[in-house]
Amino acid sequence: MTSLAQPFHQPTDQPTDQPTDQPTNQLADQPLHPSVSPSVNHAQRPLILGVTGASGLIYAVRALKFLLAADYAIELVASKSTYMVWQAEENLRMPVEGLQQEQFWRQQAGVSDRGQLRCHPWGDVGANIASGSFRTRGMLVMPCSMSTVGKLAAGLSSDLLERAADVQLKEGRKLVIVPRETPFSLIHLRNLTTLAEAGARIVPAIPAWYHQPQSIEDLIDFVVARALDQFEIDCVPLKRWQGHLETGHLETGHLETSQLETSQSETSQSESEQG
Repeated sequence: MTSLAQPFHQPTDQPTDQPTDQPTNQLADQPLHPSVSPSVNHAQRPLILGVTGASGLIYAVRALKFLLAADYAIELVASKSTYMVWQAEENLRMPVEGLQQEQFWRQQAGVSDRGQLRCHPWGDVGANIASGSFRTRGMLVMPCSMSTVGKLAAGLSSDLLERAADVQLKEGRKLVIVPRETPFSLIHLRNLTTLAEAGARIVPAIPAWYHQPQSIEDLIDFVVARALDQFEIDCVPLKRWQGHLETGHLETGHLETSQLETSQSETSQSESEQG
């Protein structure tokens, strides 16, 4: 990067017979990648991705896949329990060292050379994302364990992930929590309510079926897309609901409802006669 203290020298050795209608900046003529908007610099403010020890690491992997493929900058921090979950769910050992962990996550996401990724050790509370002066898009915690939810609701910051999440709340930035637990206890619900009241967005890992999923990945990607929607990030291929655009859908629905009501009426009449 050129220092601001260094003067900018206008080239003086350009040929004098150069046509005046030729562009002087050749970089401006190079086409941008289709996924990169010329008016948005994704690397300007990174998104923090927090991964806890909750089951469902595939949610984090799929989110990272789409974000990196769309050239976003990601600051990733995984909790201490995440190392054990990788072994339990995938029989894989996640490296501790930052550069090795970056390669590990890129390999799992299947994106080797797109976007920007920096991985932080869970105990490095002096990292950039631990300070509110480090500007970010916000933080996505996915999947989020109930232990992490409870600590965040109580204002505790025992590791870098929790500190980074706490920073988002105190700075008024977006904090999106994707809890992966079932069923919820009353304590879980109260902790989630506390976080929602503090400004966090709660996006449970609950997929829909109106987009006609054909695989487990389709169900996972729906949750990932809805979580990223909270940051105004649209990089996940998703068949979004557009409403009933054809009257045929309404007519079919009306017909099915009528048939159901007729069947229920006949059943009630039959039961009455038997009685």
